[in-house]
Amino acid sequence: MRLLMKNSLLNQSLTVNIRLRPSERKNASEGNVVLQVIIGRKPDRIPLKIRWPLAKFDEATGLLLPRHKNDQVCSDYNLMIGQAMAKANEICVDFRLSNKAISHQEFRNRFQNYTSTDPFAEYIIRKADERYQEGVIKAPTREVAITTANRWKNYAAKKKEEVSFATLSKALVLRFRNWLRDEENREHNTIVTALKVTKNYCRLAAKDNYRFDPEALEVTTTFRRGRKVGLNQDEVQLLKDKYTSGTGTDHEQECLRKFLFMVYTGLRISDANRVNSRHINNGELNILLYKTKDTGRKTIIKLPPFALELIKGRKGLLFKPMLDQLFNKTMNAIAGKIGISKSVSAHVARFTFARFLYKKSKNLKAVSDLLGHTTIRTTELYLQLDDEERGDCTKFLEEL
Repeated sequence: MRLLMKNSLLNQSLTVNIRLRPSERKNASEGNVVLQVIIGRKPDRIPLKIRWPLAKFDEATGLLLPRHKNDQVCSDYNLMIGQAMAKANEICVDFRLSNKAISHQEFRNRFQNYTSTDPFAEYIIRKADERYQEGVIKAPTREVAITTANRWKNYAAKKKEEVSFATLSKALVLRFRNWLRDEENREHNTIVTALKVTKNYCRLAAKDNYRFDPEALEVTTTFRRGRKVGLNQDEVQLLKDKYTSGTGTDHEQECLRKFLFMVYTGLRISDANRVNSRHINNGELNILLYKTKDTGRKTIIKLPPFALELIKGRKGLLFKPMLDQLFNKTMNAIAGKIGISKSVSAHVARFTFARFLYKKSKNLKAVSDLLGHTTIRTTELYLQLDDEERGDCTKFLEEL
């Protein structure tokens, strides 16, 4: 198995073949299979990470001979050798057509990074779909990966920069981070999520034999623990008044309906999106929580009259499907119109539920169970004091 290419314009020849090199140990019976590349008269040998008996190699064909009948390992290794020669052939053809000289180092780099021109974003999407189909990751995790891939695509398009494994480096990841921060105005934790997904899929790509600059993994990624902000009773009342007035659009009313239901139940938006009338029985909500469904964890809560009024007469899914981003954007707009200065999102409804319930009951364990948390520590993060509550606490110092 031998390839021979000549570039007559540059008076350079390139020969590639397969060789079995004896081991350096004395009297060794096995050798290492290499791709021998001769440019001009100078040889270079690229190891294929295959060891084989010296007596079981056909120099004429460059193929391994079976050690015994039905030697499947021999067949597999010969397939690998064929793939290596196919890669070398493409490099040789490119060399001949390019009318450019090629060095041993360039040939070695192109051979070892053969797949590196694959777009990085496409790999993330393909790998995320594969892992989802295999049950390795759940749908929300897959969506986070695809969102990151799309952000890489947008970066490549807007900055007119190639983003492939060949170009992946620490400098490129830092430019991507700065673009998300300075031009896309993404929040810190959103950027950190994108970087963590990037690093995770780089590690997976390395296992799939993709080659890239390992320094791409050196960009630091640390989440900031922000204070969880809920609404107070007056702010919840403003939203209830807005809903009962019926003055908003149908879409706004639907968002208010779902948000207030989440305030009264503490549901994550992923559960609010799938809550069904069959989950309600005798005024009680009983639903298996999606995020912790593998543990069998449920929320069982007696619904107050206002919560029941929100879903009165509804069958099947209690809330119309909509994108989470659209829901949060609409709730922020409604809050601004009625004088609520806080950022209002689906998570704010959950924080409001947790903090109001704990403030009235002082039962941390009960609140944790209702939220579906696996540890009390997670619940404690929900219960940090806001500025108003800190002020109320310090009033007691006047009694000293």
